[in-house]
Amino acid sequence: MDNLKEYQALAMRTSPDGHDRMMNGIMGLIGESGEVVDAVKKWKFQSGDHAEIPKEKLIDELGDVLWYCAEISTHCKFNMMDAKRRLGFDGLKYQGILHLEAIFLSKLANDMADRFLNPEDNFTNPQYIVCCVIDLVEYILTHYCDSTLKECMEHNIAKLMKRYPDGFDPERSLHREE
Repeated sequence: MDNLKEYQALAMRTSPDGHDRMMNGIMGLIGESGEVVDAVKKWKFQSGDHAEIPKEKLIDELGDVLWYCAEISTHCKFNMMDAKRRLGFDGLKYQGILHLEAIFLSKLANDMADRFLNPEDNFTNPQYIVCCVIDLVEYILTHYCDSTLKECMEHNIAKLMKRYPDGFDPERSLHREE
C-alpha cells in the first residue's frame, strides 16, 4: 500500500453499508484516540521508570484512528491524500512529549465532534481536522514507534482482512477474537 487514497479504499471495504458514517467516524475517532491516550498513560504513570514505550499497542490503536479518519473522509466525500495535498499538509512539526501529543490527538477528535454537533460553527473543517490527525499519527509513529504511516496502514489493513475476510460482518464484529 503506497498512499492514503489506497488505504482509504481498502479500509472502507470493512465499513458497513447504510449507516451514519459521520457519527460512527466521530465516535470511533474519540474512542480510539482515547485508547492511544490510555496506552500512553499506562506507560507513563503505571509501568515503572524503565518501561519501554508500548510501540505495538500504539501502532495498533493509531491504525484504528486512521480507519475512523477514512470513515469521516468517505462520508464527507474527500480522499485523505488529496485533502492533505490540497491543504498544504507536509508533516506538522509537533514539539513536546508523547503524553502531550496523545492528549492533542484526543482534543482533535473532540473538535470533530464539536463541529458535528454545532454545524453552524464552521470554525472546524473536517478536512483540516482529519489532516491534523493524520500528521499527528505520523509524527507519533516516526518519533516514538520507529514506524511509518505506510507500515501502520499496512498493519491495520492486515488486521481488518483477517477479521473481515469477506468485508464487514456484524456477527464477526460482535464476536471476535482480539
